[in-house]
Amino acid sequence: MSKASLELGGGNWAAKDGNLLGYAVGDTSGKYLPREFTFSRGADIAATRVNKDGLIEKYRENLLLHSNTFSNAVWAGASTTETGGQSGYDGTNNAWLLEKLVANGNIEQSVSASNLLTYSVYAKAGTKDWLRLNIVGLANAYFDLANGVVGSTGGAPAITSAMVNAGGGWWRCSFTYQNSSTTGVSIYVADADNDSSGTSGNIYIQDAQLEYGLVATDYIESGSSTGKAGVLDNLPRIDYTSGNAQLLMEPSRTNKLTHSEYFGDWSSSGVNLDLGYEAPDGTNSAYKISITGGSSERYLYKSGSVLSTDSRSIWAKTVSGTGTVNLLTYYENTNNLFTITNDWQRFEISSVTTSTGDTNFYAVDFRGDSTLTEVLIWGAQAETGSYATSYIPTYGAQDTRNADTCTTTSSNLISSQLFSMFFEHTPTGGGFSGSTPAFELNIQGTSDNVSFYVNNSGIDDGLNIYLGPTNGGYIWGTGTNDGWTVNQKSKVALTYDGDNLRYFINGVLHNSQTGVSFTDADTSLYITHAKGNKLEQALVFPTALTDQEAIALTTL
Repeated sequence: MSKASLELGGGNWAAKDGNLLGYAVGDTSGKYLPREFTFSRGADIAATRVNKDGLIEKYRENLLLHSNTFSNAVWAGASTTETGGQSGYDGTNNAWLLEKLVANGNIEQSVSASNLLTYSVYAKAGTKDWLRLNIVGLANAYFDLANGVVGSTGGAPAITSAMVNAGGGWWRCSFTYQNSSTTGVSIYVADADNDSSGTSGNIYIQDAQLEYGLVATDYIESGSSTGKAGVLDNLPRIDYTSGNAQLLMEPSRTNKLTHSEYFGDWSSSGVNLDLGYEAPDGTNSAYKISITGGSSERYLYKSGSVLSTDSRSIWAKTVSGTGTVNLLTYYENTNNLFTITNDWQRFEISSVTTSTGDTNFYAVDFRGDSTLTEVLIWGAQAETGSYATSYIPTYGAQDTRNADTCTTTSSNLISSQLFSMFFEHTPTGGGFSGSTPAFELNIQGTSDNVSFYVNNSGIDDGLNIYLGPTNGGYIWGTGTNDGWTVNQKSKVALTYDGDNLRYFINGVLHNSQTGVSFTDADTSLYITHAKGNKLEQALVFPTALTDQEAIALTTL
């Protein structure tokens, strides 16, 4: 609406230097005027979002330095020569000829990393047909560049090796492994499978990468610092779970499962595990879990410190068709059935009760009334809280996503004598207790504010409005019959004409209060996580909207 002094979202989301940009339309110029919000989640690599393509997007990092400058000093050559300017897999001249001069000639980079890692490089046969990828002192994988066949692997322990045809004789060779301490990686010119003893020969190489996870993801160039992509530190998470762009705001949570995707590290009985199926993040990192037959104990579980009161979640789908299977259960319970289709879905449960205090997380349990004999799974999570939040990937240790915070201060956004505010959002959690609102407009800085809270205590279940100390510090509850529901979109407006405060939700005037007074002109606006908040749009007006305008604005 043209009257607004601040517009945020509504299909026009933008970020600048990691911060969120709101905007307004100038009265005379008609141009957008930026309104910058300070956004923060801290140094956080655990946050994810659903992107425009409907895929789970994570933080990604190439842990290597100078990942395609093999002549740089970070790559310590052991009797090799590295010649740049070679024709590469991507049509550039950015490839390198790696020539060994002695037996076991290689280049090596020191690096400090641990847990679940994938090491990859693009390579092409030269005078030699074999590549050896080495995790220094831990493991090796050999690749036949002439025939596209993975050779011997071992150590670390090794999990899997793969070759992806990049065209023109080029292959992307990757090696996934798990260990407590990686100190370096190296690239060898090999002579045959399990043999790099020859004293001469060459291969072509390009674009090395070391990253967390089960698979090699899209290459990220690095230089004097590591390469980073995806959901970066402090990046506002514009999320498309609903199909529309929404600002995802959540509290801090910890995934208590040490491996959320590597189910080969979990315990099992009577089932077979196959890695390599397309997952909700677009990579081939999902597992197929299938009954092997014979045993009556047919399940996959993770032992540990998961509580019966934790919220549990996992993605699952069938290979084909539809059926039922027990998910997210505990040992006593074999009737926690979900209907699974051949589309990926995230399944969730909260606050299960056990009589034995079982701390195991049973991802899949084919006992009980299950009709399926196989199922694909990905992305398991156990978190302390009454509802499940967005996915937190783990690669060998528990990880924590920090809380999202978003605030702006501007003296010309609003008047303390006349204002209106509107937001369209989907509350993702209930059971609020404490002092963090879902949406807050500070009218008097530290003295007074107008805040919207998610609450479910007593008669004031639902969305509540709090006015600061000048107006008695009371909570104005909307009650249980206002149309506000967790996980359903709502449109909310508040108008103030200097005396009368009026509250509208979903096209209805819900309540009003006279004798309300704000005297200070400070106008800090906060968007906070409360119990989870997906904000689709927010508007602030320096005038009081009419009832007709407010009703039209909030009608679903």
